[in-house]
Amino acid sequence: MSDEKSAVKLGECHKPHGIKGGFLLHLYNTNESCLKPNVSVSLLPLDERSQISQKGRTLKIKSIQFSPKTICYFQGIEDRNEVEAMLPFEIYVDRELLPKTKQGVYYVHDLLSAQVFVNNELIGTIRDFYTNASEQVIFVIKTASDEIDIPFTKEFFLEVNVAEKKVIVNLPEYI
Repeated sequence: MSDEKSAVKLGECHKPHGIKGGFLLHLYNTNESCLKPNVSVSLLPLDERSQISQKGRTLKIKSIQFSPKTICYFQGIEDRNEVEAMLPFEIYVDRELLPKTKQGVYYVHDLLSAQVFVNNELIGTIRDFYTNASEQVIFVIKTASDEIDIPFTKEFFLEVNVAEKKVIVNLPEYI
């Protein structure tokens, strides 16, 4: 990848597929994926169980299938033992490979490090995001004393300004 700022997180991998070096990927969006054979991706370890270096590992996709599950094979990975040693990891791709967005449309990744406001008061920044079992995006907001998770819905995210890296939220009652 050209640099860290151009890297966009596409998903994660927690499970192998089969015995011949397959990975069962959990992608945030499979509808318009830029992943295809010969595309390079960067893999970063999710925790200490992964034997991928903290600096990451770049691999090229050998083959990928999106339906009903996303199953991927990388060039040079041929057996389940090597797959299991790499798990769990995050999957990143160069932003240049993503389709250009229209005016007013953005990638969820663009909101990372955005300042979060409630009633004109800065409460923290967006640190990360993930999808829940319902495939709903949940943002992780780092406050001065804690982290809070908020679903990315119109009810909670009242205003999003990607250019200024600023969001205005309505906190859920449980927070």
